[in-house]
Amino acid sequence: IFADIYDNIKKTAEYQKESAEYLKYIHRQMSGSGVDFTAGNLGSQGRMATGGQDKDTGTVNAPITGQKVYETITADNNPPAINIVKLDEKMTFGAYEQDNNTTNGKEAIEWLVIEKTKSHALLISKYCLDCRPYHDTDEDITWENCSLRAWLNNSFLNTAFSDEEQNKIAVTKLNNPDNPEYGTAGGNSTSDKVFLLSVDEAKQYLANASSRLAITTNYAKEQGAGVIDNGNCPWWLRSPGTDQGNASTVYDDGNVYYDSAVSDPTIGVRPAIWVNL
Repeated sequence: IFADIYDNIKKTAEYQKESAEYLKYIHRQMSGSGVDFTAGNLGSQGRMATGGQDKDTGTVNAPITGQKVYETITADNNPPAINIVKLDEKMTFGAYEQDNNTTNGKEAIEWLVIEKTKSHALLISKYCLDCRPYHDTDEDITWENCSLRAWLNNSFLNTAFSDEEQNKIAVTKLNNPDNPEYGTAGGNSTSDKVFLLSVDEAKQYLANASSRLAITTNYAKEQGAGVIDNGNCPWWLRSPGTDQGNASTVYDDGNVYYDSAVSDPTIGVRPAIWVNL
């Protein structure tokens, strides 16, 4: 018995030592990257700090449900021994019209950090920043060919981020799985800088309905975003719905639904990005 107790104490001490070393490592990485998580933002005035050097501009492979993210980052051959992630950490990065007053310029975009590794962070916008149909016409479509994907990776990307900031955004290899309940084909894999969460990712990173609730900005509301009586706004996921004429959404109660017509112009958009640290 005493031998077992001694072994447990020894293992605990070793784990604490390993944790301390990892935290020191994270501090060194952050210090040299120009990223200030402790201040809750990337640099000042909602912009990525410029003091650091881009050590890793590699491609990120989006994880499947239950798979640790650091195991899927192709440019990182030496993942940390402990994967420390602070959910609901907030930061600002980029800028987009939000208060619907264009005379005062764009406002800094607030993001939630929903996954973090030693070299990358996965962000989703805190608010529905805009509202657009999943696809411009009412037809069968997949994420690969929808108009919303094209808009996110062109117009939104160039409006919300400077060239320097765009260089901090990783190209993400996305698996686009079939609908988990109806089996509707998700289509081919894609490589995107800006994307939407899939059904599986929304349930993995935002594990309960309350954490998926989102409100809209004044600008998105003015563009036609549907605000429900409780103040929340439904938002698109990239996964297909009951068929390829419908797409999946998170509704005002935080639950995932599969019956939103792809041409619905009232559903909010919460962009997601992986940033290089």
